[in-house]
Amino acid sequence: MPIHIGISPNLNPSFYLIGDDISTAHNEEISTVEEILSKSSSTTPIGLRVDGQAVQSPQGPDGLPLVRSFYEIFPDHLGNHYRLFQKYGHVIKTTNMGKITYLTDSPEVAAVSLAESAYMTKRSTRISFFGV
Repeated sequence: MPIHIGISPNLNPSFYLIGDDISTAHNEEISTVEEILSKSSSTTPIGLRVDGQAVQSPQGPDGLPLVRSFYEIFPDHLGNHYRLFQKYGHVIKTTNMGKITYLTDSPEVAAVSLAESAYMTKRSTRISFFGV
């Protein structure tokens, strides 16, 4: 389950699970951002682990130049998506003809990512088709 790390107004470190209400935040004894940054150089990466696993961007096939992962998906997109989820995990990233798409087969991930929040809205936008 992803964890959102935040600092409360009184600089008391807290965290809560994404999908839970922010009022369920747990206070834990973790170092302040200033303390972590003072002990590491500006080029030292700072990692976050959830359930012992490193947090990383979604993975997916590299594919071919120009068409990228188009031929990894089609013509059997159901079978190929299943194969990619087995290989890369519950969230995958594909690039088809220049368009990046993130896919999931997990209802929990879908519920979190599609929930109305500051990062996601269900309002429609005007999409043009090549300026038409």
